[in-house]
Parts: sequence; structure tokens; C-alpha cells
Amino acid sequence: MVSDVTWSVAGDAQVKRRFTRLETACDDFTAPLTAIMGIIEDETSHQFSAEGDPRWPALTKRYAARKRRRRGFATMLIASGALRASLVRRGVRGAIAKVTKTEMRRGSSLTVGKRRRWNLALIHYLGAPNVPREGGKGLPARPMLRLRRQAQSGIVGAFRLHLWERGELSSEYAP
Repeated sequence: MVSDVTWSVAGDAQVKRRFTRLETACDDFTAPLTAIMGIIEDETSHQFSAEGDPRWPALTKRYAARKRRRRGFATMLIASGALRASLVRRGVRGAIAKVTKTEMRRGSSLTVGKRRRWNLALIHYLGAPNVPREGGKGLPARPMLRLRRQAQSGIVGAFRLHLWERGELSSEYAP
């Protein structure tokens, strides 16, 4: 399962008009989308290493103790490492990594559950407040994709460079 990520921008109508004009001039965004996929993978890796930035909700004391006993560590969202690997490495089990001229998809198809299959990344990203677990609380959201300012600038820079190389930006916007 892949979830779409959307965002809004102040001046949304102007941005849409500009992209419509650029669409005819630039019909192949493979290069910047590939660069952006790398940025997203780096940011996702950072989130796993930092256990959220800002920090994710802590594991319950009971679950953390059980995880330490069984696995030797209590790192959040790491059991086998498969979820993290599927989100930051291409070509591994569960990894969804596709770039075309106009689209980039990055996600995980790993599932969990016996009677009903749940997308592992999505259930942790969004949380599941109504799913009972130890301590009686639901599963809190632990978003593994949050873009820090540097990454946001990198994404804008990837598009800026692409458009600059095609003569679509004036010198005031040069990368």
C-alpha cells in the first residue's frame, strides 16, 4: 500500500499556474525526482536513528522491558530491521521505490496481522488509537517521514537546478 503525500503552499494558485506552464516545457522530471527520493530516504533514516525528530511517543514501560528481554534492545520501530530497510534501501523486501518522468513513489509494502493484513509503515505512521495493546492504550503515531528544513531546501533545490538547466529560471533564481 502506498499513501500519497500532499502539501499546500501559500500562493497555491500562482504555483499551479506556473507548474502548468512548466509542464509543457519540462516533461521529464526523472532527475530531480530521483534526487528527492534520496533526500526522503536520508530523512527517513534520520527519523529511525533519532527515534523521531521531534521525538516519537515512548514505548510503554512494559513493552520496552519485554522488547529488551526478547531482542536485547528497545529501539522504537525496530524489531527485525525490515521496516526501516524497506523505507530507506531500494531493492529489499517490501521496498516501493519507483521514479518515472512525472512521478516518484517511495514506501513499504510490508504487512502485519493474521486475520487482517495491515500496512506496517502506515499503521505506525498514522497510529491506531483504537487498537488495544499492553497498557490499554492504542498505538501512537510515529511518523517516519518528517522533512527538516535542510531537506525541504534540498527538494526545492533539486527542482530549481532541473529548471535552471532547461533555461526555465531567470538568473535571480539561479541555484
